Amino acid sequence: MSQSSYDQLLKQVASLKCENVHLRRELKDNSSHLTKLENDTSNMKDVLSHIQVTLGATDDEDDFGQETGAEHFIVFYM
Repeated sequence: MSQSSYDQLLKQVASLKCENVHLRRELKDNSSHLTKLENDTSNMKDVLSHIQVTLGATDDEDDFGQETGAEHFIVFYM
């Protein structure tokens, strides 16, 4: 194996190590973001449940057959 081929392989290995570090960092960031989104989703479900209890409705309609707006409020709030 020539010296230039060996040097080229060393550069490729160094480049791949840097890329690996970058990808691991990105994976960690994405995992943290996903956890945050899951927590936000859980919190929004709690808010929706609280709103439904507060409005005295367990479905999406009031006594006149109209939508209560609770579901729409949550979507807008998010």
